[in-house]
Amino acid sequence: MSNSDDIVLLDLAGSEVEAGMWKDALEAAGIRTLVRAGGPGAGAWASAASFEHQVFVRADELELARKVLEGATEHNPSLPRARKRAPHVNRVVRAK
Repeated sequence: MSNSDDIVLLDLAGSEVEAGMWKDALEAAGIRTLVRAGGPGAGAWASAASFEHQVFVRADELELARKVLEGATEHNPSLPRARKRAPHVNRVVRAK
């Protein structure tokens, strides 16, 4: 049995941006979160934004947090599909 003050790992986000989106979705549902950058840290590459980030929640909110993330990351068929080829761009012709 865990204490309600225990903090547990919810999941690993692929980047700082993804972790931020998860944090926003969780906090909108009233779940407090802690995000910690992984990898060698900001000192190694001047930024930890592209490294995995650990997302933590309180132990008593873990199951609810999993449900929130599951709903937030489901495929949304209303979103546009990725392009199959690059869009047409007019070339700039420079005078010689």
